[in-house]
Amino acid sequence: MKSNYFNLSILILVIIIFGAASCNLNTALQPPTPDLLATSVHQTASELFSQMEQTDESMNGNTSPDSSETPVGEIQPTDTIPPSPTAEPTETPVIEDNRILFAPGTTFATIRGEIEKDKTKEYILQIGQGQLLSVFVESDGKSPVLAIKTAEGKEILPASSGFTWYLTSVPKSQDYIVTIVAPDKNTNYILHVSTPIDVEFDTGSTSKTFQGIIEADDIVEFRAYALEGQKATVTLNSISGQASLHIYGMVDLVNYVESDSGLTTWTAILPESQNYIIKVLANNYPTEFTLKIEFLNP
Repeated sequence: MKSNYFNLSILILVIIIFGAASCNLNTALQPPTPDLLATSVHQTASELFSQMEQTDESMNGNTSPDSSETPVGEIQPTDTIPPSPTAEPTETPVIEDNRILFAPGTTFATIRGEIEKDKTKEYILQIGQGQLLSVFVESDGKSPVLAIKTAEGKEILPASSGFTWYLTSVPKSQDYIVTIVAPDKNTNYILHVSTPIDVEFDTGSTSKTFQGIIEADDIVEFRAYALEGQKATVTLNSISGQASLHIYGMVDLVNYVESDSGLTTWTAILPESQNYIIKVLANNYPTEFTLKIEFLNP
């Protein structure tokens, strides 16, 4: 009798043990809930490392918060979107076949291309009445020359002049055709086209500051009128540290700062009342820049 009770007890105990094991196995094989799965998927490696560091600190008795963490309520909004890398300009950065279109917010364009011996290439640009048109073509060897005419065919600059750079104020709002005339051999060229920004000082102010982004090898031009005897100070700062100035007078055509000087500041007592053209040169590096122009009375 005792033996039967003992065997029955053993049997009951075995059933209980297997039942418990079965429950544990079922629990271990249960999939995570959707919330837990979503949390796992969205948890980044940096968050995991952060959790590991916090665990290590708590185990070492260090419970101070991470000083680099910024409370959500203290995050400051920014009005500036970091510039993204820009692709190299193509031969025709245009929408229509040969029409030059300035990028939004800019007044300049740079076109790289190749022209065959004794051939020509035309580009069309729409400009408003009274705007300045600045055109400059360069190459490694013998440079092509420029020709400019209106959409009706009226000649503004004949190719026979042999100019590689030309600056003019256009007579009316319309399309203008800029033609590149090749030298006596095939050549690569870079064409810079711009409508210089007019510098207008606020009432009671003697200085103006401009900020912008300029692509590699590009040029941004400004036109500022000043009187004879005024003290001019021009200061250029750029993130690349490679941008430089080129400054000349529109009447006397004197280069007050040469384009290859590498200078970023200029101070002088102005010798003549005239418009001064102030160029910012990127010099092989895209960059953000700040330009301050100041004219003081003597």
